[in-house]
Amino acid sequence: MPTLLPASLSQQASSIEDHSATAASPQASLYAQPFARQLVECTRKLLTAYWRMPAYNFTRLCMTVVVALVFGFMYMGVGSSNNAPCDHSGL
Repeated sequence: MPTLLPASLSQQASSIEDHSATAASPQASLYAQPFARQLVECTRKLLTAYWRMPAYNFTRLCMTVVVALVFGFMYMGVGSSNNAPCDHSGL
């Protein structure tokens, strides 16, 4: 395909290739951004995705409260006696 390109375009392409080869620093990283920046952007993306679905968040909150109440009432009063060593397990 080089024969189909005008001479000016092939010169520009070769100058860009030469510049990119010399511009690479010895400290070039594998990643485009530092870890802190990636963490900020991923956290922002996650929070945006969660707050796009308020019904999902409300359901999670309600289920957490329900499960906490179930476990709280299930173990309420169990193990309050120090007489038996296995009283806390209901045995």
